[in-house]
Amino acid sequence: MAEVGPRGIRTRADLSAGLKKLRAQDGRSFDALAKSADTGAATIHAWTDGTSFPRWTTPRKLLSAYRITGPQLEGWRQAHGRAEAEEKTRPGRRLAEITDPFALDVHQPITADGKGDVAVLPPYVRRAHDDQVAEAVQRALGGHSAMVVLVAGSSTGKTRTLWEALEPLRAAGGWRLWHPLAPTPIQALLDRLKAVGPRTVLWLNETQDYLGNGIGEEHVAIALRSLLADRSRAPVLVLGTLWPSHHESLCRRISSQARRLLEDTVIAVPESFTGADLAAMRVAADSDPRLMTALAGAEDGRITQYVAGGPELINRYRFSCSPAARAIIDVAMDAVRLAPRNDVISRALLHDAARVSTVSLFSPPAARCCPHWRTFRSPQRRPVISPWPVISPSGVSAVASPPARRWLGRVGSCRLE
Repeated sequence: MAEVGPRGIRTRADLSAGLKKLRAQDGRSFDALAKSADTGAATIHAWTDGTSFPRWTTPRKLLSAYRITGPQLEGWRQAHGRAEAEEKTRPGRRLAEITDPFALDVHQPITADGKGDVAVLPPYVRRAHDDQVAEAVQRALGGHSAMVVLVAGSSTGKTRTLWEALEPLRAAGGWRLWHPLAPTPIQALLDRLKAVGPRTVLWLNETQDYLGNGIGEEHVAIALRSLLADRSRAPVLVLGTLWPSHHESLCRRISSQARRLLEDTVIAVPESFTGADLAAMRVAADSDPRLMTALAGAEDGRITQYVAGGPELINRYRFSCSPAARAIIDVAMDAVRLAPRNDVISRALLHDAARVSTVSLFSPPAARCCPHWRTFRSPQRRPVISPWPVISPSGVSAVASPPARRWLGRVGSCRLE
């Protein structure tokens, strides 16, 4: 058998492969080696499969157990130093360290009442597109670079699908993930793309942010195509997401580099659950109240939109709504809470709310035309006209006045007692 040497070791993956060959050549079990090297069997296993990168003082004991000494040991020390330097300059983090799905833009799920604790994310139900993504992951595990871009509308589970697809790479060990963001996605990607090495997942969620910037999109697309074709840096796995409108815009020009990049990489994600997928979702919902709530409230099998859309709508309400829009939403929420069960909030009610809200928000003196709205003082002690009745958990008794109650209820669809 040819001697295993350190001369060709340049990366962490090279070092792991070299240690694996040494063990195969030695023939002893992990337990036997651990006893000889005075370290743990699990630790040696982590070195050889690439899930751990040791400091030199520790693998030195293992190499001594292989009877490697003198100049040969020095060669391995230098190889370790080269791999360590390369590890520090490569973009991204070890995939094993990335455990927060929300850091990679997976949507926060809704909350729901239920017994016991629930996982961070609801149970995942695989569908046909997951099998297509898995094929690309297996190509990467087999040493070939691949790219997958999921295309669907908002909150359809695209990013969650990609998050779930990472699991085989975690199990294999030695992979890292890079999500280029700062100072801008395009600049971050172009600045360090040449430093991307083997066993790297390039996380391009919202792919239009990397490809949709005029001249910049051509540079990025060319660079990504070069990366995918470079066998010396394989395997690399590029994962991305697009809305249909973004995909159409990027591929509009037949000669564009973005279109060429996206060819044969796009996978459509269904907007809804149907048939066997919906049946599997019902089974999964038995163990998670969030899915149970989504099944009961979602229309046309749009489960993921219901699960992911709630937190997004709340954030939009809190941070993006204009004062007038928020006032109308508040009126609608109060009316729903105070109305008899299953009553419908009429368009006329919201129309009146919009009219009164606009008057009180933009022309405070004119609010006298609706004198039954409560006046209160802000912390700066400036009189402010509240454009909605003040509702407390106690219900109707907190409404500003009987005339205001009548105003809310006069349309007839929301009868207030």
